[in-house]
Amino acid sequence: MVLLITGASHTGKTLLAQRLLQTYRCPCLSMDLLKMGLIRSGNTRLTPEDDQELESYLWPIVREIIKTAIENRQDLIVEGCYVPPRWSQDFTPSYLREIRFCCLVMTKAYIETHFADIQKYACAAERRIDDPTCTKETLLLDNAHYQQMCETWGYPCILIDQAYEVDIPLIVFSLTLRYWAAPAVSAAFAAAAFSAWAFLMALYFSFSSAVAMGRMASRGQTLVQSLQPTHLS
Repeated sequence: MVLLITGASHTGKTLLAQRLLQTYRCPCLSMDLLKMGLIRSGNTRLTPEDDQELESYLWPIVREIIKTAIENRQDLIVEGCYVPPRWSQDFTPSYLREIRFCCLVMTKAYIETHFADIQKYACAAERRIDDPTCTKETLLLDNAHYQQMCETWGYPCILIDQAYEVDIPLIVFSLTLRYWAAPAVSAAFAAAAFSAWAFLMALYFSFSSAVAMGRMASRGQTLVQSLQPTHLS
């Protein structure tokens, strides 16, 4: 299965991918690292500031890496902002069944209220030497773009609204959904859904364990009886 994580800059894509990697030991491909490797090796004349051109340049490479991972039955996390709105049109249904899409979107209210925090934690997952593009206006425009993309194409997005609540269990729960099954959901709603799902799973496993323990006890009693010495008459 391939988990494709996208969203505007500073939404926490890289940090989330790193946590998933550490927790599940799943390989991770960073589009930013791929970008810089191609730029610094001289394989392209593009610069890190050429976002639109970089999307057209990088996506065909990433697309074929995703297909190869699926064909090889390898799990893979892919994260980055260079994902075109029509990305799903590049895959046949057999590939799409193995892809889970996650878009992180900060709402206008969150950006206006927590802009200082966004700047403060900009280096939580990677060292940003210089970040002149991190302005409130840029964040509002970029996040609005990704939210509109999800609404237009019916992709699921996790809205970061009142507090930054994106967590690993939430993403694990989203992996059980087909990418078109849940349009825009708030982090709080998805977390509540995950809690309900986790409760049902716990209930199921508790019941299964009780049944299994009952069977083991019955078998143990039978074994004890069979091992007891028989008295000759």
